[in-house]
Amino acid sequence: MKKIILCIALLLGFSTFLISNSTEAQASANSELKSIKKYAAKGTVKGAKGIKLGSKSTDIKKKLGKPKELSYYKYMFQSEYKTKYGLITFLGLYDKFTYLGPKLESKNKVKGICKKINGAGYSYSQIKKVFGKPYSKGYNHGKTAYEIRFKVNGKKITFSIGDEKTYRNYYVGDAPY
Repeated sequence: MKKIILCIALLLGFSTFLISNSTEAQASANSELKSIKKYAAKGTVKGAKGIKLGSKSTDIKKKLGKPKELSYYKYMFQSEYKTKYGLITFLGLYDKFTYLGPKLESKNKVKGICKKINGAGYSYSQIKKVFGKPYSKGYNHGKTAYEIRFKVNGKKITFSIGDEKTYRNYYVGDAPY
């Protein structure tokens, strides 16, 4: 009888431990998503050092230094930075494209900021709890990712799904293509 009571007590203690850890994880996700929402309302992401939508492309290099990766496409640039808050990618249009390639000028503006979510990512229900009902959801233009889109203080924020249940990236701003 003592063994049965001891087993029941251990099971109850273990289940209480699991429930409290689950509650803490939910509270942590809720807090992180509120932080993402606060930065998105300002047109930026945590770790961007003041670079936000509409910032000049030359300001990115001044504030964050040399990018980890810099790519040029027909009408846009993409610069990627590794920060203590994770990987941040800035996207923007440039005004001139010469035979030798794009010419980055100070008047080129940041149109979007993409950030990879550290850790396990977020479920649709966790995101919806903080951001409310999305104004749009569905596959992106290339049909490569499922996205949910919200507006915060007039700024667009898009979460992109990494697998069937977990959103692992988010994007503030308009797609520059």
